Amino acid sequence: MKGIIKQFSDVFEEDFHNKRSPPLVRVEKMLEFVQFKLPRLPQFLLCLLPDRKIFELYGNVYFSSLTVFYCLAYCITPQRVNDHYLTNVLLKINAKLGGLNSILGAKHAPSIPIVSRAPTIVIGMDVSHGSLGQTNIPSIA
Repeated sequence: MKGIIKQFSDVFEEDFHNKRSPPLVRVEKMLEFVQFKLPRLPQFLLCLLPDRKIFELYGNVYFSSLTVFYCLAYCITPQRVNDHYLTNVLLKINAKLGGLNSILGAKHAPSIPIVSRAPTIVIGMDVSHGSLGQTNIPSIA
């Protein structure tokens, strides 16, 4: 992440009094707190959510970060943190911030002339599946 994010401003934790509130209220209170504590609006929010099953919380974080702070957000759940998961998270964050995750190597360019002669975008597909035992979560392409 060198060169993309100069430093993290701070780490904030939700007030335990708000944890039983509706998801939208929880997000609004947290964003108000962040806005009060920071000298300027953040450029990016990384949110650690307590549980993947709280879809309303997840959606409100994304919506509110765009409409209140005009910034990008990314949500992760601590239960799934491992090297593979963090690598994918960092690739997605890098792409959201305008970075490149892969480029066509110069040694391969001559073997693919149609791609190397003109600016080209190659579109692929990624499918996300729920974890083992999570039968209520659909696959997303």
